[in-house]
Amino acid sequence: MPGVKKLLISCCIVILMIHITSCKQNTTIVPGSIDVASGPVGNMRSENRRKRETIALITPEFQERILEKQQRNKDTIGWLYIPDTSVDQVVLKTPVNQTNEYYLGIDFEGRPNRDGTFCTDRRAVFGSGCRDELSRNITIYGHSWDDDPDSKLFSQLKRFRDADFAREHPYIFFSTEAEDMVWEVFAVFEAPTDLVYNYPDLPENYFYDILDIIDAASLYSYDIAIGPEDKILTLSTCIYSVQGHEQLPEINEYRFVVMARLASPEEAIKQEAVFAANTEPISPDEILHLIDNGAIREYTHGAQTA
Repeated sequence: MPGVKKLLISCCIVILMIHITSCKQNTTIVPGSIDVASGPVGNMRSENRRKRETIALITPEFQERILEKQQRNKDTIGWLYIPDTSVDQVVLKTPVNQTNEYYLGIDFEGRPNRDGTFCTDRRAVFGSGCRDELSRNITIYGHSWDDDPDSKLFSQLKRFRDADFAREHPYIFFSTEAEDMVWEVFAVFEAPTDLVYNYPDLPENYFYDILDIIDAASLYSYDIAIGPEDKILTLSTCIYSVQGHEQLPEINEYRFVVMARLASPEEAIKQEAVFAANTEPISPDEILHLIDNGAIREYTHGAQTA
């Protein structure tokens, strides 16, 4: 039996390495980043490459952790890490035949647990796990039992309400079994669940209409433009007070959301986020008013239902 286990693990590692290789083959090579000559020219390029600080240099390696977790739960899809928070945990893929609440009520081992497990939207597509095969928008859900940013689970997302924290933490790290990835935060906002921010692959018109609303609702106006080729990571959790509602019941139709775009390994590192405070972000109720008045073209109520 020990020999069989070693063989299975070896096979999994080989498969993982194949995934990693295929992902890296899609990476754009920056002109001048590879030495093509020895001597002064080659040495100068090598020195320039060392000086050039890119996203690749700050990308954590979580693939071994993910592979180990997959041996215990086949729904393991990735690892989420947010610096200076307690969010450093496995993420599970919600089965398509379950609701998005499935893993929010059980732990990693499948036992009933109020805290649940961080999990992705059941409709999200990952393919092999390489960036090019991900849905346009990957949403991760997690519980938040209060609005205290020092509490556990996704309550810690609310640290992004503090402008200093948001400025000092431009990146979120979410990896799959095939690729370690860095995501740059571009929006922090409160929203009603009627806003389909969690839909994996919205048509183009929905996508940009929703981004316009998110931009108006975000606590910060980031100096980041989202284009049609961008992949987005959405972190969504409960909230208990929003503009116009000082105290909400435990079960309510409002959410606190942090969104980030997938950064290229070749992008230059930002030491801090660049943004201006949005002094008058629109409220979740104002978002509902916009939706009811057709701000999202051809919007159909219930389209976001899990």
